[in-house]
Amino acid sequence: MATTAKIPAPPVATPPPPPPPPTPPTEAQVPLIASLPVKNEMQGRKKKKKKKLSPPERRIRLRDRLWPGSGNRIWHRLENDGFITIPKLLSLVCALLKEVAANDPTRVYLDLWCRSWDEGIIEGIDPDAAAFSSGYKGTRATRTWSEHMNELMKLGFIKIAPHGNSAIGHVLLVNPLDVVEELRGRKGIHISEEWWNAYLTRADAIGAVLPSDEETSDEEVTAGDKK
Repeated sequence: MATTAKIPAPPVATPPPPPPPPTPPTEAQVPLIASLPVKNEMQGRKKKKKKKLSPPERRIRLRDRLWPGSGNRIWHRLENDGFITIPKLLSLVCALLKEVAANDPTRVYLDLWCRSWDEGIIEGIDPDAAAFSSGYKGTRATRTWSEHMNELMKLGFIKIAPHGNSAIGHVLLVNPLDVVEELRGRKGIHISEEWWNAYLTRADAIGAVLPSDEETSDEEVTAGDKK
């Protein structure tokens, strides 16, 4: 009788052991892990570039932030006729006039600037009209105006030429920066140190070139030529 060989059963596969539980981060690793998402987020961001504004654009932005819609409420020389060009140091020059003049002629001086042109001459000035616009009224208005005009002429701020029967007919406005420089060296005229320092500071801020600056520059050039 034939015998049948027994086939051994295949071995049962043993399942792999479960992975060990994750090791909790140490105290030193916690801040590092917490910062990773922030770093990744910041890496994807780009810094916003601000448009560099010109000085007029910057002033317009500030004006509109402070007073929205005020652009239609201002006086603009490109949209209106009847404007003048004045030195930005004029307000300080008027303050100086109050210090050095025998009588305060600042209102007359300001009115002259409002009547001026780029050529610096005021033609055929009407004393009555000029006196009134300078704020003088009454029977002594024109006389007071004339006295202040003569005061301005003595100090060197204006030159006067007669016209017809009028002793004050045409007026020349002299560069006030030159006049200030001349007054500093004139005997009997005292310019306070407070005013002079404020004048220099303001001139530097607006980029005004003073006569003393030009003289210093010429001296430096001469010294350089000698070397």
